[in-house]
Amino acid sequence: MFDYALQVQFVRRILRLRIVRLAIVLILLGSVVAGAIYTYVIFQAVEQRSHSHVHTHSSP
Repeated sequence: MFDYALQVQFVRRILRLRIVRLAIVLILLGSVVAGAIYTYVIFQAVEQRSHSHVHTHSSP
């Protein structure tokens, strides 16, 4: 129990540092941007595959 209390105090002390909070916010924002880019690329690939350039019924 005492170890847990020390860990909680350590985390609270670390989170008070501005640089640590800034790093956490930057990591979260970077993750959101990366997710948005990934989603955009996936939707573009799906859209490109849905527009087939080969006609299914071609007459000779």
